[in-house]
Amino acid sequence: MDYCESRRIAGIGFILLVMKTKDIKGFDMFYQNIRRHDNKFFNYYRMTQKSFDEMLEVLRPSISKKNTVFRNAITAEARLTITLRYLSTGCTFSSLQYEFFIERPTVGGIVRGTCQAIWTYLKDVEMPEPAEDMWLDISNKFWSKMNVPNCVGSVDEKHVRCINPVRGGSNLFNYKKFFSVILIAVADSNLRVVAIGVGAYGKEGDCTFKFTITRCLPNTRGNPQPFIMVGDKAFKLSTNLLRPYPAYELDERKRVFNHRLSRCRLYFWAPVQPDFIDDIVRRRDGINYDDTETHPFMDVNDLGRGERGQGLHIRDNFSKYLVGTGAITFQRNYMY
Repeated sequence: MDYCESRRIAGIGFILLVMKTKDIKGFDMFYQNIRRHDNKFFNYYRMTQKSFDEMLEVLRPSISKKNTVFRNAITAEARLTITLRYLSTGCTFSSLQYEFFIERPTVGGIVRGTCQAIWTYLKDVEMPEPAEDMWLDISNKFWSKMNVPNCVGSVDEKHVRCINPVRGGSNLFNYKKFFSVILIAVADSNLRVVAIGVGAYGKEGDCTFKFTITRCLPNTRGNPQPFIMVGDKAFKLSTNLLRPYPAYELDERKRVFNHRLSRCRLYFWAPVQPDFIDDIVRRRDGINYDDTETHPFMDVNDLGRGERGQGLHIRDNFSKYLVGTGAITFQRNYMY
């Protein structure tokens, strides 16, 4: 028997093994068993059975397929399970095909189709368009939890690698030396993503936010300050977006500001970890996380003009407030 023939027989044996495993309906047995254990179900799906059932009922009409005389369709439960495992663990399509005994192209089609259905049917319910009352509520919670006034969110971005389209030029080529589109997300004080932006060119390393409303800082009168978001060095300093001071020539006021700003940044790091709990679970099941450590980022010490010049002035106003009227007792113990 030559090498090619042995490889062909080995391939047939593997296919028969997969078919035999699929014949015993392994997923159906697993699904029925895991629903008997609430803790295991939550650990596997990253949500409670109640939330899973509610999501499934909304998506079932759009993700269910019909059986044929040749094969039984993959159930809506299996499709949603595959998608949630992909989103919550970050595993690849290749690993999912061995976990569920489904070919890799099929796994990719299931994930794309289910994600599209989730966005279509749940976007307006779980991520409505932010209104002024919503921003004010987020600001109040940031103040009560992290003692940073007028903060309406922690913002960060992710470069999503892509293939440069035909005649795309260099618009998608970023400073990391690959082609990408930018995903920007804003998280509130409960680690819940409240707004996203997708599709900006990879070469655009920052963004600008505009808020027209202002409010006096707590325990002060006069000199109202704008509402702000906090970010890292990837974002341009502006009136409504603040980042830490440069990590050189720091005095006490700037160190305190960097520490307090970084505490707000903690609320964005948790959602981007592989084992995150999606916004539906945070809202309905009341899941929260404890704070963790983070560190400041380097900046460019440039006085700037226009929008950046106004941002420098706003940042100085907030830093003076945080070491004065808005000071907390333990802040000097954690200055870096």
